[in-house]
Amino acid sequence: MVEIEQLEFQYPTGEYRLKLDALSIAAGKASAIVGPSGCGKTTLLHLISGIKLPSRGTVRTLGEEVHQMQQTERRDFRLKNIGLIFQEFELLDYLNVLDNVLLPYRISSALSLTHEVKERAALLLERVGMGSKMKRPVRQLSQGERQRVAICRALLTEPKMILADEPTGNLDTENTDKVLDVVFDYVHESGAGLISVTHERHLLERFDDCIDFLELKQG
Repeated sequence: MVEIEQLEFQYPTGEYRLKLDALSIAAGKASAIVGPSGCGKTTLLHLISGIKLPSRGTVRTLGEEVHQMQQTERRDFRLKNIGLIFQEFELLDYLNVLDNVLLPYRISSALSLTHEVKERAALLLERVGMGSKMKRPVRQLSQGERQRVAICRALLTEPKMILADEPTGNLDTENTDKVLDVVFDYVHESGAGLISVTHERHLLERFDDCIDFLELKQG
């Protein structure tokens, strides 16, 4: 699913620099990434998805060297193959809940918006307890509700891989369990891979393996 070799990345400003000699994550696995804030976990997800590009090395995602693609190719590759759950949600405040979930189908010709897609969006929102708020503007939602909308959007395209950055960080215990059930049910039913950054150690038992990011960098 993911193969990284001799990776180097540095922001244009600042001193932060990420170096990884090698990382391999098998397809169809649910992998958790742990480590202290600021160590580069989110940056790694962005490199895997092609949001950011390495200054050196190889990033192979789902068999494709995403860093070699042009910008439009990378965007379409993400939309068709990767479900992204951002730490800051990345929702559009002027749209309602349903339209935010449907957004990937409205911004690229790589996806076709059909009646079946709309039905799947409604079903996902029902499963995370947001079915009664589909027409509500997201600016009227709590942080936890916004997180649930973002997770539905990530699953809607039926991705081959899910990249999640603290997907339950804004949820209470009840909704954490509900949302994780939806995500893991999808992973198990579809065979998709899941890579999730988390600080919540009590959730690690749900994952197939755990990657300590500091050990990875030092290795």
